[in-house]
Amino acid sequence: MAQLLNEPIRAEHDPAGRLTAYEWRGTRYAVDAVLKTYGSAQEGRVYRFRVTGAEGVAVVELGRDEDRWRLRARLLGLIGVRTAGSPSTPGESTGHCGRGWAASRVRHSIC
Repeated sequence: MAQLLNEPIRAEHDPAGRLTAYEWRGTRYAVDAVLKTYGSAQEGRVYRFRVTGAEGVAVVELGRDEDRWRLRARLLGLIGVRTAGSPSTPGESTGHCGRGWAASRVRHSIC
C-alpha cells in the first residue's frame, strides 16, 4: 500500500550531516528513525524512515543522489496512531524495519 511520488524535498541536516527533518508540499516532517537503508552510493541510496508530521506518523522512502533528496514513496500512514511502547524520540527504534514499533497493532508488513 504505497503511494509512489518521486518528488523533491527540502532537507534539513544536523552538524554531522544526518537528515533530521524535511519539508514536502509545505508541511514539515521530523525524522524519528532510520528503519532500512539499501542501494549503493554510485546508484543512489534509498532510506526508509519513520517520520512525524502535523497529521501524525508515517513510514516513507527517501532517495538520495549526491546532495539531492527525493520523496520516493509514502509506504504506511499511521495518521494520529501511537501504540503502547512506541518510540517517540530519534534513535529509539526497537527492531528491524520497525517491527515491535507498530507491527503488533497495525498488521502491515513494511519490509
